[in-house]
Order: sequence, then structure tokens, then C-alpha cells
Amino acid sequence: MKKTGRCRKRTVSFLLVAALTFSNVFSVLATDGSTAMDENTASDAGQITGSPVAEENAQIDVASEKQESVSQEKGAEEEVLGETGEEETDIGTPGNEAGETQTDLKAKIEIPAETTDRAAGTFRVKITELSPEDMLEPDDVQQDAQDTQDMQNAGEAQDAQDVVKVQDEQNTEKTQNTEAAGTKISVAVWYLEDQSDIKWFDAVGQDDGSYTADISISDFDYHAGEYKLHTYLLKGEEKKISIEDISDTVSADIESGETTETGILDEAAEATEETAPETPEVTEPAEPELIPVQKTVDMKAVCGELKSTVSKDGKSYTLTVSDVVVPAGEKEVQFAVWNQKDTEEKADFVTAQKGEDGNYSYEYPVDAAKAPETFEAKAYAVTKADEKVWMSSSTTFSTTKAEAEKETEAVKKKNEPEKEVVAAQAKDVKYNVISVQSTNVSAGTFRVKISNLKNASKVDKIQVPVWCAEDQSDIKWYDATKQTDGSYLTTVKLSNHKYHVGTYKIHVYEVLKDSTRNFIGDTSRKMVVSPGVFNATTSAASNRFKATLSSAVIPGGAKSMSFAVWSAANGQDDLKWYTVTKNSAGNYALDIYLKNFKSSGTYNVHAYATQKNGEQIFVNSTTFEAAESGSVGKISVNNPAGSSSFKVTLSGITNGASIKAVYVPVWCASDQSDIVWYKAARQSDGSYTVTCQISKHQYHTGTYKIHVYTESFYSGKKFVKSTSTEVAAKKGTVQAADSSSGAQKTYTATLSGAKIPGGIKSVTVAVWSKNGDQDDLKWSTATKNSNGTYSYKIKISDHKDSGEYNVHFYGMSMKNENNFLGSGTFSVSAPTAKVAVSSIDGTKGTFKITVSNINAPSGITKVQIPVWHDGNQGDIQWYTPSKVNSTTYSITVSVKNHNYSFGDYNIHVYIQTGNGINTCVATETTSITAKDFLFYNELGRGKVEVGIINPSGNVSNVYFPTWSEVGGQDDIVWYEGMQNGTTWTATVNSASHKHTGAYLTHVYKTINGEQVMAGALSYHIDYTAIANRKGIDISEWQSGINWSQVAASQYGDFAMIRTTYGSTYTDPYFYANYTNARNAGVPVGIYHYTRAKTVAQAQTEALNVVQILNGRSLDLPVAFDLEDDNQKGLSATLNAQITNAFCRILSANGYQVMIYSSESWFGSSIETSSLDSNIQIWCAKWSSTSPKVTGKSVDMWQYASDGSVPGIVGNVDMDILY
Repeated sequence: MKKTGRCRKRTVSFLLVAALTFSNVFSVLATDGSTAMDENTASDAGQITGSPVAEENAQIDVASEKQESVSQEKGAEEEVLGETGEEETDIGTPGNEAGETQTDLKAKIEIPAETTDRAAGTFRVKITELSPEDMLEPDDVQQDAQDTQDMQNAGEAQDAQDVVKVQDEQNTEKTQNTEAAGTKISVAVWYLEDQSDIKWFDAVGQDDGSYTADISISDFDYHAGEYKLHTYLLKGEEKKISIEDISDTVSADIESGETTETGILDEAAEATEETAPETPEVTEPAEPELIPVQKTVDMKAVCGELKSTVSKDGKSYTLTVSDVVVPAGEKEVQFAVWNQKDTEEKADFVTAQKGEDGNYSYEYPVDAAKAPETFEAKAYAVTKADEKVWMSSSTTFSTTKAEAEKETEAVKKKNEPEKEVVAAQAKDVKYNVISVQSTNVSAGTFRVKISNLKNASKVDKIQVPVWCAEDQSDIKWYDATKQTDGSYLTTVKLSNHKYHVGTYKIHVYEVLKDSTRNFIGDTSRKMVVSPGVFNATTSAASNRFKATLSSAVIPGGAKSMSFAVWSAANGQDDLKWYTVTKNSAGNYALDIYLKNFKSSGTYNVHAYATQKNGEQIFVNSTTFEAAESGSVGKISVNNPAGSSSFKVTLSGITNGASIKAVYVPVWCASDQSDIVWYKAARQSDGSYTVTCQISKHQYHTGTYKIHVYTESFYSGKKFVKSTSTEVAAKKGTVQAADSSSGAQKTYTATLSGAKIPGGIKSVTVAVWSKNGDQDDLKWSTATKNSNGTYSYKIKISDHKDSGEYNVHFYGMSMKNENNFLGSGTFSVSAPTAKVAVSSIDGTKGTFKITVSNINAPSGITKVQIPVWHDGNQGDIQWYTPSKVNSTTYSITVSVKNHNYSFGDYNIHVYIQTGNGINTCVATETTSITAKDFLFYNELGRGKVEVGIINPSGNVSNVYFPTWSEVGGQDDIVWYEGMQNGTTWTATVNSASHKHTGAYLTHVYKTINGEQVMAGALSYHIDYTAIANRKGIDISEWQSGINWSQVAASQYGDFAMIRTTYGSTYTDPYFYANYTNARNAGVPVGIYHYTRAKTVAQAQTEALNVVQILNGRSLDLPVAFDLEDDNQKGLSATLNAQITNAFCRILSANGYQVMIYSSESWFGSSIETSSLDSNIQIWCAKWSSTSPKVTGKSVDMWQYASDGSVPGIVGNVDMDILY
């Protein structure tokens, strides 16, 4: 930091022009012309705004304070001198000892109010009473500089600032003319804290010896707020110094009125380099002869009190601020409004509108229906600097509905009549009598008279401020007119006071000829509503009341009159407002029709006048009683079942004379879409009745709701009671009898006595047998007979079941709704029979079954006998016996059809009767034991299994010599039998023989070393090997096949065609593919895709395949396709049993059989060792290497699924037949 010569280190220095402290800080005041009242007015001054107030500019004399500072500084000087050991004899003044300082500083700095214009943003700085200064010559300056250097060398310069001593007498002549000594006064002014906007103004000398500088905030970008200024005396030649070397300040807290003083001598002893403000450079004289004084100037934006006024309905608050003064003028005024629950940061800024009176206001909406909430508001001005500044004015208001209600109640109280009031005066005062005369409430005028003035001779004029509003927003100052008797008189008009109603406050001021204004007294005058007389009259049977308001008086007169009418019940839910005019009698009258309201009982009528200011005020109120309307005691309903109408009777009527009409709304639909309002008819006994037709309610059946409303002569419909009734069909009688002469083929069911309200449109019949859980349910339409009954003929063949049958009748209403009308039952007998087994032959392997004593009323159409040996019915065969007579049937069963099984057999007998019933009528079991039983079993591909079961004797071996009949025994082969228990077998392979066709096999037993012939077998082998031929398998996924092209291709050696899928689905192209392929010369086999999970399901699928084939011949086997997810979770054993069950039925019908699956399935999911020996293997393996199946040879290999074959569009499965 820069330090400058003597100003920094010399204890005693030059005189500063205005080194001052102030007991008060001068503030620029609002130039609104307000004047403080005298002590007589003090008690009421706070109640009146807008009255003139005179202000005086206080002159601040700080000599005494500065003297105290000099005395304190003296001690500091002595301490410095003591340390240096030097004596300063050159600074003494006449009459004082050396080293002492005596200063008489009377220079003042003022901001005169008369030259301050806050609105314009200008003020004047004035420096007066300049004290004589000691102006040193150049040699003194040099000596001071030397002394300073000496002090620095001695290390005694501990002060942070120079101490300036005032030498009054020695330097008087040197400072008589500051300009002659090269002196000028400058004022540094700034607004920003960093002084970046500082500007220097040269004070101009005036004739009275003062200096002035005019300042405008336009030079400071129109900032509104506190301005700081320093005043300097500069002497001699100038050079740049830093203003940070100058620290004398006088600051003020404008809001609190407190002053912070820092005398230049005190501050010089306390300031340090760290606390000195950083400031821009200023001009310094050759010798540092500068004396600073700092002052603050208030150029803030100001305004009057921010007030809030709630609206009558409590839905808004009007915020108003007056007396807005913004330096250099405001761009706009804004109100910041926020909920006290939030922070000011969330304030809502709204722009106020300026009125003709110069005040700013904004109507702020609030929700009066909510719970009480408090809002805060502040007034802000937007300056020409585009700064938003708070004008130190704020208020609060609440959003409670009660605020509006309080105001309404206050208005009511204000409107209470009051006699004229003459202002009471103190008992001991005989002067300044104030009275109110000639009050005309209707016209809205009264006169104020002031008499017996104490200062009558001195009075220049009498002023009478009058107001009614609590915030004085309607105040008006009247100049009273002097009368001949010396009194003063003025007329107050409510039109000048916004037609406010209530107590008018009246103050009286005397303005004396010397312009002194004195408060001399007050009084008041109530201007309230006179309610007049308000009543309402009617007759008991009338639907009309008349409300009449007479003799009511409204202050200032009414623009209009309104009546508010509502019933007391349920709050004001039927409130209605009516505008009422005066009738010829001068009264306000209204006809009130109660039909426009909701309730009987007490009614309220309130009268409100709309004043000429547009405000509505309460005038008077009255009530009247509307008698309760009549009521119904009981509701009776006569509703016969099935009827198309019902009658409602209303009895127990009370207050019947007041009933104008009774209405009965009736409906059935839940949405009331069929509602009908019936008007009940009054009967001679006082009751009411109504007949309800079902046809008017869309022929609905169900619960009908019945409500009853009464209507009085003066009000609308009123609900009084309700009930309900059931409208339903009437059930009839159902009978069913055999109509086929006892044959039980047909039954006729008849419905009689049934009804549906509104009539029956049609009748349907549901019939089913109890067996099978409605699996044979059939719906049909009944026929209406001439006698009104409904009937239907039931065919037992449509149901194919015996036992009990159910018959239900349903009627369709005119609404197209089904109604249950009745039910019945009947029974159909099941056929019976006996079954017996005979002629059991173990050598032939046969037994005979006879069915006798058959009893079937409807006749016999078929007899079937399922027979099986396996526990899982894997070998079941359905036999059709031959008819012996009308009641007897028989058949011989061979074990050949049951895999040559011996042991126990199960036998069931099924009879299909003439009425379509197919049922089991008898069961039996039998056992057959083999003895030297010979058999053969075609294995396919030119192979036949031959064997003998339970050969008699001590057999050690069995041989089967075999040959073809063509060529005699030229191809005989002796096959040695293989023993498996009691069964010996061998496999005849046509490949070992020369011919096909008829074959003979003899059977020889070896008993004790001898060959004993047991018998002979004859059979045919017609197989021609087509091994290693290429073919395809196809299904519905390959449609539109050109079989001629397939036959001509290298893949036309054979085709496996799908017939079926599951138990019922038939491939849609099977028949066409079968016929077209064979016609093209392509050998054909078929395959069935199974979904069976049980042996029984597999048998069902097999029977369906047999039915589809219907005897068609095949060149290749029937394949059983086992690969579905249904079987994936089954055991390998069960899958083998399922396969055997299917293949045995196909074998029994003369077809070769085969199983299709994947190599992995054959290895894990199918127990191949349990497969019947005649079942060939078709294995899928999409690879270049042939598949292998454990324990079995592969007969066909599906080697690809994406082959391409001429005549077929798309991919094709490719196969090789070994």
C-alpha cells in the first residue's frame, strides 16, 4: 500500500476543511408535502393521511464532538513524542504550550431537503461554515517531509493514518482565501460497494461562502438506494494518490434512525492497512493537503403502507400501495405474494395497475373454501436501472372464508339505525362546538357545523376531513363555509365517500392566518340502513307466497333491490336471487312460487340493496312456513304370477288436502332404461291406485322397483316411500310318455299351464340322459298345440342311452329373455342277455361263445363280443356273432387272433338296440390250455414264424421241415425249433427257398430219440424283396403332388402316405394321394401319427385307421408313428405296450405292421425287446450313416427331411427300404 509523506507519518499535520462527525445522518426525505401536526393534533394524527406536514432541515453542529476527538488525540501525540524524544515546538499556538493542539472545527456538510428531489433522482451537497485553516508555506512543507523521514528512520511510525493537528491562530492569514492558496473542494460519490462507478464533482463556491455540488442518479445508471460520498479539500499542485489513504466516514442506518460516527482523529488512531477500503486513484497535491469527510445519502425507492382488503365473497384480496416515490421514476410496481408455509423464494410476482389517484393496486385471487392459510406480500419497484427493489412495505392476509363473513357482519352493524349525534365536547370547554345537522340518509347527505371558535379572529379557514373506511381510503377534506353568525358550515355527501355505509368520522382543523393548522375537535355520524318492515304472507292451499319490504331507507339511495330466498332444510341448496322493483305503493314486493324450491318447512327471505357504488348491503330479513306435503302410509301390490300387469295401491294418506298429485315411477332394468312414471288415480276412500303394464317396461321379468312421490300445490315432487315386486313366469306341468307303442323308440313331452308376463314368444326343450353328465344334451323347439299346451317328440336314438331322462321347458318372453317353465323325467329300459362258453379245444386253440335270452323292447340291430387275453387288452378282438334265433347268437374264437395266447380270456357282450342304445349286457371269463397246438405267424418281408405250444410227451427237440409247393420238396429246409418255455418256434425265410406262394411245414417232436409227427401247417409267402429302394413319406404338408413325375423319378420306388393324426383326424389328402400314387405305379404303405398315452387310446386309434382303410390293399406295412411329446414322459415299457396294441389290431385285419421313431427314441423311450416279433422297424436318422436299433434289424431308414422330388413343391422326407 502507498504511503505519502507527512499525511502518513507526522503526528501533527495540516487542517482539514471538514473533518467532522455527526450526531445524526442526513437522509433525503420524500417530497410528499406532509407536515407534522402540533401537540393538539397528536392524538389523532395517526388516523389521517394526506394532510400537509412541514419539514425542517436540521443543521448539524459537530464542534463539541470533534473537540472531544481532539482531546483524545492529544494523548496519542504525547505518547509518540515521548517515544521519539523529540519536541515539536513549531506546532504550538499563541497562548498554548508547545506540543498542544487546539482545533475549532465548524465546517458542515448538508443535503438540503429543498434541493432534494427523490422522484427526479437528484440532490445537492452543500459545504458551509468553513473554519480558518493553517495554510503552510513551501518551507514548512519541506520541514514536515524531513520530520517524517526522521520518524521513519527512528522506527517510530506505528500509526496507520496521519494525525492532523489544527493550528488556529498561526495559520489564520494563510487560509483566508482558499483559492489564493491553490485550494479546491471535490466531492467523490459512488453507489456500488466496489466503487467501480465512482465519480468526482467539483464543488462551486457560492456568494454566501458555501460550496455546492449537484448530483443526479442518472450518472449512476439510475440505481436506487444508498449513495456514499466523500468531501475533500485539495491544496497546491495535484498528483495521483489512492483514496484508500482516506478513511473518515459517517454512515447511517436509515431504517433504524441510529447514526454511526467515526471522527477523523479517532479513526486515524484505529485504522489499519487491512481495514482501509480499496478505492481508485484520486488527485493529490504536491504536498498532501487533503481533508476527507464521508457521508451517505438515501435515494431509496419508498412508498406508503401496503394494505390488503378482502372481497365480500372472500375469494380475493385487493393489495394497494400509495405514495410511491422511486428516484428518477419507476418502470412499474410489482407485488411479491407467497404462502407463509413456503419461503419468499417461491413468491409469485404480479404487476400492479396504477389508478387515477396515483395508487398502485392488484386483485389477488385466493381460495376461500380452503382451510385458513396466511399469505405475505411485499411491494417492489422496478427502477430505470431495471432493478427490482423492495420499498420497505409489506403486509399479510388470510384466505379464510370467515374474513368475508366478518366484513358482512361489520356492514350489518354499521347499518343499524342511530340517532343524529352531536359531537360531545368537554364539559369545561365552551368553544369550538361541532355538530351534525340536516341528515338525509336517503339522499346520502349531512351538514357539519362548527361554531363558537376560540380563535375566531385568527382563523383563515376551517378544514373538515371526513371518512368512513377504516383505512381512510375514502377520506375527503372539506373547506367549511363561513356563515353570517360566525359559524362555519359544510355539506358532506356520501357520493364523495364511495357511498360507504357505517360511522363517518369527522375531524375539524383551524388554519390560522399565520398558516398554523390546529386540530380543534371531532365527532361522527352514522349513515346506516333503516330496515323498514319485511313480511311474507300466503294461504294454506296456495303455491305462492308474497314477500313485501316497506319503509326501508338506504344511505345515498339504492340502485336496485334483491331478495335472496331459500328453504332452511339442507343449507342453501335451493337458494335463488330475485331482483325486485317498487310497486305503486312504494314498496318492494315479490311473489315466491315454492315449486321453484326443494323443501317444505321454514323459508328464509333476505333483502339486499345494491348501492350506487355497486356494493351490496344487507337490509332486512323475514321467514315463512310452508306446510309439509301429504304422505303415504302403506304400499300394496297385487301381482298374480305370470300376469302381464300388476296393481299398486297407496293407502294411509296424511295431509291429503295438500296433495296435488301422486306419481309412481316403476322400473326393472338396473340402468332404469325402462322406467315409467305413472300418475296415480285418487279413489273415493282417499287412497290412490295405478296399474302397471309389463309391455310398457320392455317385457322385463325380475324385480320391479316401485317409488312413490307426492306433489303439493306449492312445491315439486317429494319422495315418500318405496317397495318392490317380483315379476316372473308361472311354471307349468311337464309329462312324458312312450309314443312308440312300447318300443321305447320315441317319447312325447308335454308342457301345460305355464305363463310368461306379456306372453310366450316361443318354447324350447332341453333333453338329456342322466348317464354321461349331459354329454347327449339336445335343444329343440316345442310345438304349441291348439289347447295352449306345448309338446315335443323325443327320439331315443338321438341320445343312445338307457336309464332316466330329464326334460326341461324354457319360454322366450317378448323381451327375448328365456324363462324356465317346468321340468319332468322318464325312463328307458336297458337290454338284457346271458352269455356262456363251450367247446374249449386246446389243440385247435378255439372256444365257443353263446349269447341267449336277449330282451330288447326296441329290437336288436347288432351284437358284438370283445374278447382279450392280455391284461391291458393288447390282443382285444371285437367279434360279431352269428344269429341263431331272435334271442340267441354264437361265435367260435381262435387263439390265433390273440397272439396264440393261452390261459384266461375275458368276454363282454354288447347289444345295439332299435332305439340306438349300445350297451354291455353281460360278461364272462374262460380259460383254455394248449396241447400240441400248431401255429404260424407272418413276420413280413418273406418271413413266417412257425411253432408248437405245449407239445405232449417227453419232448427234447422240435423240427420244422418246410418247402414251397411249387417244385415239390426241391427247396425243403429243416428248421430246428427254439424253445421258450412250453413253446417251440422257428422262422421260415422265403429267401432260403426257391419259390413264393403256398408253403408246407411239418412239425416233428423228438421223444426219447424218435421223431414223432405232431401235425402240419400250410400258408402262403407272396413277398418279393425290393430292398435298398428309395422312396418318400408324405402328408397334408405336401399338397398338389404330381404322382406321374414322382413315379418317373429315382425316388418313386415307394411312398408312405399319412392317413390319420390322433384318434379322429384324417389327413385331407390321403384318399387322393393313395389313389393317384397307385394309379401311377408307385407301391404304397401308410403311417398313422399317434398321440395315445394308454393302450386303450392306441386301440381306439387303430380301429379308426381300420375304418379309414376300409379294406384297401397296401404294398407296404402300416406304420405306427411314435414321436409325440405325449409319449415322451411315458415309460419305455408302456410305449412298447401301446405299439403292440395298435399293431395287433392292424395285423388282425390283414396288414403288415411297422413302428416309426427316431434312433434316440428306440434307444431310450421304447422297450424294443418287448415289441411283438412281427413289428418291423422304421428308424429316422438324418445323417449319412445308417441307424442302429438294439436287438432289432432296421427295415426302413428315413435319412433326410429336406429332400427335393420332382412333382412335389417344398421339402420332402426321404427314405430307403432295405
